[in-house]
Amino acid sequence: MKQQALTRENQTLKGEVTTLRSENGSLREAVAKLQDMVNTLTERVRMAFDFLVGAVKAIGMLKYDKDDGGYMVQGLTVKQGRLIDAIAEYGAVRADNNGFPDFAEEMRKKIGISKGMAAEINALEKPTPQKPSQGYDRD
Repeated sequence: MKQQALTRENQTLKGEVTTLRSENGSLREAVAKLQDMVNTLTERVRMAFDFLVGAVKAIGMLKYDKDDGGYMVQGLTVKQGRLIDAIAEYGAVRADNNGFPDFAEEMRKKIGISKGMAAEINALEKPTPQKPSQGYDRD
């Protein structure tokens, strides 16, 4: 009798172990998928902060462009100067709070036009081709 009870309990425990192993495998797959999602989102946030750094550095040139790049605005009011500085600090604090201290430091210490920003500026400087007239007078 005791032997039969132990055998039944052993089979029950083996079944539970099999079930737990299966659940463990499913949970590992779920964790792997979630980790992939976290990695993807982290990369997207990093790209967004990279864009923000470029914008902050370009905005800073309105006040601090010493290389005579032509971007410095002469005669900024005190409020305008504070706004430019506040934009850099606003971005830097958010970068710090989200775990990107390298971006925060760059926003606080550097100004400049990134290659991507320069390409956008150049694209805007090129004249747009004129479309042919859509008038009704045709030969």
